[in-house]
Amino acid sequence: EDEVWTLIDAASCERDKVLLRFLYGTAVRISELCALVWSDHFTHGKGFAVQILGKGGIYRTVPVPEWVGLVRPESARSDDAIFTVASPNDEHPWAPIAASTVRWIMREAALMASLPKKVSPHWFRHAAITNAENNGESVVNLRDWAGHANINTTSGYLHGKAYSAPGDALGRKPKA
Repeated sequence: EDEVWTLIDAASCERDKVLLRFLYGTAVRISELCALVWSDHFTHGKGFAVQILGKGGIYRTVPVPEWVGLVRPESARSDDAIFTVASPNDEHPWAPIAASTVRWIMREAALMASLPKKVSPHWFRHAAITNAENNGESVVNLRDWAGHANINTTSGYLHGKAYSAPGDALGRKPKA
């Protein structure tokens, strides 16, 4: 977890720090992050959440921790991308950020932080899920948060811990 925060703190600008905090705080896939528009962001309880369209065309609601610092600009329309690379003076300032740009931001921050390991958006996803489990979150909640169809996929993120369940919170039954 210390490496994650070291990397985030090393990001070159506030937009990049928010993007990295969002990746870590929500454990979304890079494709899910790049596809987010402001209409996917909404009030949820006392905070905010995003509606994610994940693998298999399945939607899930993911809380956005307050410490992420995501703020919607007044000029943003509902169909504008949340994360962009354009400046406000560009012809299309709300075009979505590309996955390659997110990877570049992470690599640059890792270099600035002098992290010896190779990092990626998927490394952040693994770190978020593993750290949440280390802090007492149940594997079933982690599976739903990550958008995994199978609990065994989630357990693979937890460094070899094996879990089995006769069914799941969505009423699906395991294959025989």
